[in-house]
Amino acid sequence: MDTTDPTDITDTKDTNDSNDSKDSNDSNNANEVSRKVGLGDLPSIPWAKSLLGSIGEGIVVADEANRILYMNPQAEKVLGAALDKFKGKNIHGCHTCPWKVEEVIKGCSPEHPFREEISMGGRWISVTASPIFSEERKPIGSIMIVTDTTARKLLEETIQNQNHELVARQSRLDLQIEIARSIQRALLPEEEMRFNGIAIHFWNRQSQIIGGDFGIVSPDAQGCWVILGDVMGKGLSASQFVPLMHGFIKDEIKATLSPRSLLEGLNSRLTAFIQEKFTMFVTVLAVRIDLSKPSKRVIHVSTAGHEGFFQISQGNVEALDLGGTFPLGLQDAPTYRQLEFEMAPDNFFFMMSDGITEGRHSDPTSQKNGWLCKLMKERTNDAALDSHSVIKDYLLRYQPPDDQTLISFHPEC
Repeated sequence: MDTTDPTDITDTKDTNDSNDSKDSNDSNNANEVSRKVGLGDLPSIPWAKSLLGSIGEGIVVADEANRILYMNPQAEKVLGAALDKFKGKNIHGCHTCPWKVEEVIKGCSPEHPFREEISMGGRWISVTASPIFSEERKPIGSIMIVTDTTARKLLEETIQNQNHELVARQSRLDLQIEIARSIQRALLPEEEMRFNGIAIHFWNRQSQIIGGDFGIVSPDAQGCWVILGDVMGKGLSASQFVPLMHGFIKDEIKATLSPRSLLEGLNSRLTAFIQEKFTMFVTVLAVRIDLSKPSKRVIHVSTAGHEGFFQISQGNVEALDLGGTFPLGLQDAPTYRQLEFEMAPDNFFFMMSDGITEGRHSDPTSQKNGWLCKLMKERTNDAALDSHSVIKDYLLRYQPPDDQTLISFHPEC
């Protein structure tokens, strides 16, 4: 027998009806909220307002009729006006961009927005604009992001102006370097010279565009001066003193035939020029070839801190010890030695700068000048090769660590 109270059924039904009504109301409220919330409601949604206000750039939102609905504080600052002034007005009025929003965002999308920088009242504003679409991909408005880029623009202009100035300075410096290089090359001796039965060969390679090595070959009625020098340092600073040394040397060789006296005179001139105002020195190897006696060819040699004088005979290499002396410009009255050597018919004499003698052209563990000894020994196996060319060709295989200058002279058979 059914003992269920009819009133209980009624109550249960009423309860179910009540729950259904509640669910229906909740659904209707949600739909109502969904229907009412739009772009214009952004300021009234706390989390949305906080989100848009936390973004560093200015944001301007407009509806599909281009009426401004929302501006965050950053946009108010950039545009110089509050939302109350622009709200409901056409977005064209809040910037001086010559294009209409609907034109610039035509063909644009959130993935490919419009971007431009415009000048506005003495300031630069970066503008990014794109359309806003509904879920059905229908346009419902637009968003414009504005950023004041005046400081960056000024910095870019400053950098650009400084870059132009640096380029102009570099061009002037390049011209000065090219002039210095032209002068220095013009002062170098010819590559090959012959006089009174003596052959002289000259070769120079600079590690930079310009350097401090210099050479002078100056024949006269009684013989010939052969001088190799190296100014302290490299580059433009060193090259500036090369013409100075040329002038000093040209004057001094008119007054003496002694390498020792030449160096003493050059040292006096250089120390007087420096006068302790700055540090500068020059190494010089001076050779005087004496041809005053037809039956005897003699060379007189003196050095101011410059090594690298070799005698080669029948493939044997001898580094001639000239004694340790100070370079020019370091002492007021140093003592320079002068040595004498007789030139035999098979003698080759070589003058080398430190860029050659101190360079590691082969095995760094080998003995000093071992590479030269090896080359000359190989040279004896091929009489067609002259020693000067053999050394030069060998040096060209390697990157120069410093300026390289090679001068050779020998009697012609």
